[in-house]
Amino acid sequence: MDLLTFQIAILGLLLIASLSAIALKRIHFPYTVGLVVIGLALGLAGQAIPGMQPLTELELSHEGILFLFLPPLVFESALNLNGRLLLRNLTPVLVLAAPGLLVAMGLVAVCMAHFTALTWQEALLFGALISATDPVAVIALFKNLGVPNQLIVLVEGESLFNDATAIVTFNLILAAAAMQTNNLVLEGGLEFFKSFLGGLVVGGLTAWGISYLMVLAQRSPLVQGTLSTVLAFGTFILAEHTLHVSGVIAVVSAGMVTSWMMSVRLRSEARAFLNEFWEYASFLANSLIFLLVGTTTVQVVQQLGNANVVLVGLGVAIAAVLLSRTLVVFSFAALLNRLHWAPPITLLEQTILIWGGLRGAVGLALALSLAPENVNRDLLVTLTLGVALFTLLIPGTTMGWLIQSLGLNKPSVLDRLETSEALIHGKQQALKALADYREQGMQYEDEIAELSDQLHQSLKKEEANFESLKTNVCQQQELDQALWLQSLALETKAYRQLYDQGLLSEIAFLHLGISVHIRRDAVLMGHLPPPLLTPKTLMSPLESHLMALIRRLAPTRHRRKQLRLTEFRQNYECDLVIDQVSRQVLQRTQQLYPHEDGKRSVCEDYYERVHQLAQERITQSSQKHPEATHQFELQIAQRVAELGKERAIATLLEEGAITEKVAAAACEQIDA
Repeated sequence: MDLLTFQIAILGLLLIASLSAIALKRIHFPYTVGLVVIGLALGLAGQAIPGMQPLTELELSHEGILFLFLPPLVFESALNLNGRLLLRNLTPVLVLAAPGLLVAMGLVAVCMAHFTALTWQEALLFGALISATDPVAVIALFKNLGVPNQLIVLVEGESLFNDATAIVTFNLILAAAAMQTNNLVLEGGLEFFKSFLGGLVVGGLTAWGISYLMVLAQRSPLVQGTLSTVLAFGTFILAEHTLHVSGVIAVVSAGMVTSWMMSVRLRSEARAFLNEFWEYASFLANSLIFLLVGTTTVQVVQQLGNANVVLVGLGVAIAAVLLSRTLVVFSFAALLNRLHWAPPITLLEQTILIWGGLRGAVGLALALSLAPENVNRDLLVTLTLGVALFTLLIPGTTMGWLIQSLGLNKPSVLDRLETSEALIHGKQQALKALADYREQGMQYEDEIAELSDQLHQSLKKEEANFESLKTNVCQQQELDQALWLQSLALETKAYRQLYDQGLLSEIAFLHLGISVHIRRDAVLMGHLPPPLLTPKTLMSPLESHLMALIRRLAPTRHRRKQLRLTEFRQNYECDLVIDQVSRQVLQRTQQLYPHEDGKRSVCEDYYERVHQLAQERITQSSQKHPEATHQFELQIAQRVAELGKERAIATLLEEGAITEKVAAAACEQIDA
């Protein structure tokens, strides 16, 4: 295929994907599943309709999937994965991704070797490549339906990590078949740990290096997007092709390090741009790969000879995949729940894990990498495509119905309260906007009055609904928990705003973020009120002992004094922020939940106590180190003045009083 034809084919497929996205959204059909169906239709129409050939001449290849499509998909998933939730659920994720995949591989291989035309080697290869899950088609559905975050992390985390297990196991089976290894178990274990740990190290190191450059390009989001692209694709190539460790794990590691770096070192505008940039990159990769799955399936089926062998093999393969998935999830989840190594996986969540175990990109890439002279490649590719299509078209299209039937999409009390609060706020602002519009002397007085009356009535209904939610909850503890979670969410948002404005250092931001996580976990476990935390208690025992050791090992008395002063400044900064944020949360809580009897809630008493304790510590610190506190507060005042200048420049630019060039030059002078 020449360059012009290739360009036409890509543009044609992207146009079809865009039109499909619009149409599929209107009919509420899963986007990626719909693309496979459209790809099948394209493949069938390619031979009959003139001019359609370029769209169907593109084929999926091993290199294309691994080096072109997989990096952006994995990087985008890792970028948006909740790192704290992943750590909480790391044990079940790794158990399902490693031993779980190996057990599933063995079960599939036994079924395929006994009931199909595949040899034991081919059955083992098929078991390895087909056992890796690829839930891209259902993750977006999970988020749209409001599925619990823990379930999303389990499904997505398992998918990211079991790819490495599948690739390593697949390559080891090939090596054993070629008599390049005598001890499959020992060498397999060593190879897996080398691949896994090597991928973590490669991804982490490359991400740290690129993150330094991204910080230097602070006001250049296009440069930051380009650097992140180099990171995603370059990390995969370096790990997979050059160092022969897991490229998938390397990209996962790089994505999670980049996600952390974005949260603490980049401005809010840069974070928003990078998130949108990688969402678009993931959209492109998903669009092309799922369309090509459909067209490639048609091409492979047309080349088959014995249809009966294929149909029997496909039926056995689908049954084996479903059976092995069911046995693995139920058995390992029961074991994990008994051992209490992680939050329990409920029976409903296990059902979703089974039905959401779709197959896709990695399995296809491994099947397409096989050499025809060694195995029955065409049959293995066909079976892989068949299983992938089945999981996309059956579980993929019925997942929404299953989630709704099991009640996993029901919003929590907190979600319902926040939704009602948002509607109330929106209607209040709408009434204010109409009042301002009327004061400007505009016409249509009657229409404005009519619309205002309608909004007033709607606002009263929503306020009554809000009060009903607060008073008619089945369990009072559930309502109290929701109120605490909302207060902690307000606290987190306030810390983020202060950090983005440059009024909070990175270390203080991390410590305060840990404080919120600790208290949120306590609330979720039913410990109300959560523990009171001070800047000193935010440090873990290990951190405290390490700081004490560093001070003792300091070479001079002056250096020890500097270390103590640095620690004091960090604690003082945290106290200032805690004082400010606790007052904000207290005020907001009182606005949301006023008490007619004048009696305050436990949550309000808690934040009042936090505020008082922070003020006491601030007063003590000012008396103990007056010069240090004066210098620190002077720096804060200077930063506030800089923020005022930046806002003034932004206002002038928005009003058209100055050009972007002048605004950029002025901002650079402020930064200098």
